[in-house]
Amino acid sequence: MFSMSSPALSSSPPMNTSICSLKFALLNVRSLINKTFIINDFITSHRLNCILLTETWLDATGSKELTEASPPNFSFLHCYRENTRGGGVAAIFSDHLSGKNVFFGSYSTFEYISFVLRSAYPCLALTVYRPPRLRNGFIEEFAELLSNISVEYASVLISGDLNIHMDDITDHFAHQFTDMLSAFDFTQHVVGPTHSHGHTLDLVISKGLDVTLKPILDVGISDHFCIFFDMSLITKREPRVRIIKRHTFRTDTPSKFILKYSNRSQSAFTSNRDPNPPSLSLCDNLVNDFNQSVTQILDDIAPLKIKTTLGKLKAPWRNIDSVRTLKRACRKSERKWRKTKLRDDYNNYREMLSIYKTEIRRSRQHYFSLIITENRNNSKFLFSTIDKLVNAPRSIPPEFYSPDKCNEFAAYFNHKVANIRNNIVALCAGAIHDYTTSQCHTAVSLSNFSPIQVHQLQKVIQQTSSATFAFNALPTKVF
Repeated sequence: MFSMSSPALSSSPPMNTSICSLKFALLNVRSLINKTFIINDFITSHRLNCILLTETWLDATGSKELTEASPPNFSFLHCYRENTRGGGVAAIFSDHLSGKNVFFGSYSTFEYISFVLRSAYPCLALTVYRPPRLRNGFIEEFAELLSNISVEYASVLISGDLNIHMDDITDHFAHQFTDMLSAFDFTQHVVGPTHSHGHTLDLVISKGLDVTLKPILDVGISDHFCIFFDMSLITKREPRVRIIKRHTFRTDTPSKFILKYSNRSQSAFTSNRDPNPPSLSLCDNLVNDFNQSVTQILDDIAPLKIKTTLGKLKAPWRNIDSVRTLKRACRKSERKWRKTKLRDDYNNYREMLSIYKTEIRRSRQHYFSLIITENRNNSKFLFSTIDKLVNAPRSIPPEFYSPDKCNEFAAYFNHKVANIRNNIVALCAGAIHDYTTSQCHTAVSLSNFSPIQVHQLQKVIQQTSSATFAFNALPTKVF
């Protein structure tokens, strides 16, 4: 016997948690392949926490498109149709929701992905797509899925394109589907057309959740309308702001720095010169004087600025002037279309969206091209960048953060290192005795150093990573 209770959102949430209103959107995208940057911008512009997509038309290599469609600090899950074109569902969600993929078996009449949202109580989200021709057996298979879900989860969100004419009161198939939902105590929220032909095909269904439907809008991305809705969820408190301290460097900053540093008195460095080898304390003083001088010059030519911002990252290629200009043009054409409702204005809006999408793609390519060029000698960074572009983000399961797992991890490597050391001692025991005590303790001194040329120094510097540590007195990006 199973005992289940749905947590009441009106009751006091557990410690270190809060009731958050999350912004969701459901859209039949009708091929994500050429709309990745539009979806990326759509998520950012509407400040969505999660977007649920159907008919993505992706295949096994769809991680590349979903990576392009995901803003910074977002992850994704997707399911693709094997062997045939079309179909496919995906979810792109904020990292703080931490969706964990779960599987309830395969079904022949519909495709789905399901994942558990991180909250004080388990909440299952399910995105479904049913091809319009597959009717026979759908009600039975979907009822089986709902039965499995209801046993394990008290809070469930189901959304997707079911291709059922819920607006047609004479549709017997729609009545069967509605009766099945009622039998499992689910509520269907969507009222009104979700397709350009006037039918209600895309649905938002919930159980044990507070879901508020927003206006259904034609966003010009496909022939389906976008369904916006809010959902209340008890989640862990996340820091809302972060403090950024940094210098603002301009194009003339390097020349100003060189001039001021050249004119600065070098008495602190020359007064302590001694023909004898410098002591450790003198070297420390020289380093401290250098760091202090550099810090003072930077504070003079590029004062330290403190900025408080939301803890969300933005795609840097969206800040290019050309992208911003086209974004404003898109918004202007969209406002005009929604005001006039004319077909010509709608076509103009779709055309502006296409131009904007092309410019974002070009801007992103240019951004990563510069990164690759600047780090051409840093193979580790290049491989990491390419991995982020073509592969899905990897996350560590929450259970691995426990103290027991950390101790187990440390014990494993301690044991491994001890075994390697013992094996080395056993293998080299005979060889060690061949060395005399005097040979083992022979002192090696370095007395002669060959000066290097300027071009050799430049080559060494150019081959090093451009990364800067937070406590470096002189950041690499100054030059």
